[in-house]
Amino acid sequence: MPIIKSAKKRARQAIVRRGRNNTLKKNLKKTSKQLKAAVDKKSKASVNERLRAYQSLLDTAVKKNYIHRKNAARRLSAAMSSAKGLIETSTRKKSASAKKIPTSKTLKAGKTKTVKKNISKTAKTSRS
Repeated sequence: MPIIKSAKKRARQAIVRRGRNNTLKKNLKKTSKQLKAAVDKKSKASVNERLRAYQSLLDTAVKKNYIHRKNAARRLSAAMSSAKGLIETSTRKKSASAKKIPTSKTLKAGKTKTVKKNISKTAKTSRS
């Protein structure tokens, strides 16, 4: 048992954090099992819903440093490959780098043109 005040506080914090980590761990396992069950049943709607929930939980776990980002990528890749053929393409995100920008010619024709933005680094670090 800790005697110092700061050590007592650390012990209390560890108990709370352990509880949060265990909850996240249980949710990951539960969602993974539900996804596998949905894939076995070959239910498209259920697979898409479970896959979205599983991806969200993995992202949360990475953000909170519960698992490594490459571990999450590997788990998600395995889940996607097991659900291959059952997932809808609408669950995938589109590229954010390409934006539709109307030009004067396309406004007359009623069309839009896709333009990719080039971001260049202009600020150089200076040594002092």
